[in-house]
Amino acid sequence: MIAVSGSTHMTFHLPVDTAAAFAFYSDMQRLIPYLPHVRFVRAHADNHLRVCYFAKELTAYDINIYCDILVETDPLAYAIRINPHPGRPSIKPKAGIQAASTYGRYTSESLFFPDSDGTRLEYSLELSASLPEPWALKLVPNSVLNSIASHITNTRIDEIAHQFIKKSAAAIPAWATGNKVTI
Repeated sequence: MIAVSGSTHMTFHLPVDTAAAFAFYSDMQRLIPYLPHVRFVRAHADNHLRVCYFAKELTAYDINIYCDILVETDPLAYAIRINPHPGRPSIKPKAGIQAASTYGRYTSESLFFPDSDGTRLEYSLELSASLPEPWALKLVPNSVLNSIASHITNTRIDEIAHQFIKKSAAAIPAWATGNKVTI
């Protein structure tokens, strides 16, 4: 198995008040389109979703990491935490010539703070999994595979976070204008 793990932590500014920012980011299904390499698979309940991290690596190999997540919102603390959902059946790891899939852990935390002309958002994201080795890479030492996988995953996590910030921050002013928020 190849250890896949990446994480990032970022702080950014949103041009809307804290209540509007919190309401916008509280709806995970609304946010998924802003997360590159993450797609919605199904909702088990309002706050329990299955998502899939997907990427084509080295221009030829498809990676799919399925994660069941539980979205917990705390409106008094202006905090949103996304953690693995306990007790859900996992995906059996599978590797082929051009693809691999497995079950993993997706976590994130968003903390909202009033700022002078909007909201400061502290955002962290982490993804980890054990990916089955592709048949073609069986001769490569595990330490080399894990090092390559770690570099690729951290690069992808940074890409996801930066694009998420850019796209969601651009969308929130129009959303806030059309939605009156009271918390």
